[in-house]
Amino acid sequence: AFWVRIPPPEGRILQPHEAPKLFQLIEEIRLALESPRIHAVLLTHDFNAGIFQWPRLGILGWQKNFLILGFPLLACLTPQQFRAVLAHEFGHFAQRSMAVGRWVYVAQQVATQIVAKRDMLDRFLAGLSRFDLRVAWVGWLLSLVVWSIRSLLEIAFRGVLLAQRALSREMEYQADLVAASLTG
Repeated sequence: AFWVRIPPPEGRILQPHEAPKLFQLIEEIRLALESPRIHAVLLTHDFNAGIFQWPRLGILGWQKNFLILGFPLLACLTPQQFRAVLAHEFGHFAQRSMAVGRWVYVAQQVATQIVAKRDMLDRFLAGLSRFDLRVAWVGWLLSLVVWSIRSLLEIAFRGVLLAQRALSREMEYQADLVAASLTG
């Protein structure tokens, strides 16, 4: 058995007293879009912005919400552009799309473990296949079955990934519409 871990985001946690106007703007946009509260604002060196939900008790749906802001991005945007970026990120919350990404990430990790990882079962089948010829055929047959299952799962998961990419693009467009409706 294996456990899929989603690492928490990295960055410097920005405190409300360090940027009160920023936190006021974040709260204004959050309330306008009726989004969940942000637990931490992280500053990074990336030229990007994003919302990240880190599961606390994942199966129950409780998570910690992070707003990630790249300092280089902040330095080159006008206040109106920055407001639109924040509205876009909170737009993801408004469409409740964050759970989809989390489930796709977990499914990808599980599929990778099943399809690509070689473990004790593979070592056992390889050893059985090298054993006495009267028993080796069982190892060959079971190896073929395991390979077939992995191949089918890989094909199915590639289809799921293509669908997820299309959905992800659509969710970005929807978040853009939320930002445009809030900021003009």
